[in-house]
Amino acid sequence: MSKSEIIKKLRGLYVIVDPEHILGRPLYEMCELIASSGANILQLRSKIHDDGELLTHVKIINSICKKNNTLFIINDNCAVASLSDVDGVHVGRTDLSIKDAKIILKKSQMIGNSNSSIEEIHRSSESDTDYIAIGSIFTTKTKTNTIPSSIDIIKKAKNLVPQPIVAIGGINLTNIKQITKSGADAFCVASAITKSKNPEKIIYEMKQFTD
Repeated sequence: MSKSEIIKKLRGLYVIVDPEHILGRPLYEMCELIASSGANILQLRSKIHDDGELLTHVKIINSICKKNNTLFIINDNCAVASLSDVDGVHVGRTDLSIKDAKIILKKSQMIGNSNSSIEEIHRSSESDTDYIAIGSIFTTKTKTNTIPSSIDIIKKAKNLVPQPIVAIGGINLTNIKQITKSGADAFCVASAITKSKNPEKIIYEMKQFTD
């Protein structure tokens, strides 16, 4: 797919898989379960693998995602992304700049980044990021260094920037209905799915609001 085709598919349920937050389940099994259950986007966020190990995992998970027509994004590591056929990379505030990341990535790979304020959103949009993640919308236990944002900021961003908006941070089955009314294009969920005893059920129920 071209980058423009990939960006058009950035809609709906976006699941982050972190090997440290999957209750000891096998990584590939969890990714297969999430992709086959209907997640639209899967992001692998791993801080425990070196580049060689990560590249091995990425190639296998990429095959799983392609089979299930699920977009596959990796967190932070542009070098590994450029050596693989993933759809894109997500960078945080302390990772590479959008400009530097685009030098490393293939032209067909998209890049998204983290934002919490209108000022950050403006800067990201002007730096030509491909999607804008906004959060943390709700309190989250998955990451401890998050900066609060809000549903109101998502609503304002939709009228300010052309890029797709991804809502992130503390989204679960209890509050997802609130966030789907914000105008966001995709809804990023982590531990509410990956730490659930029945991830398939949670995905099915969330997709009633996100699709």
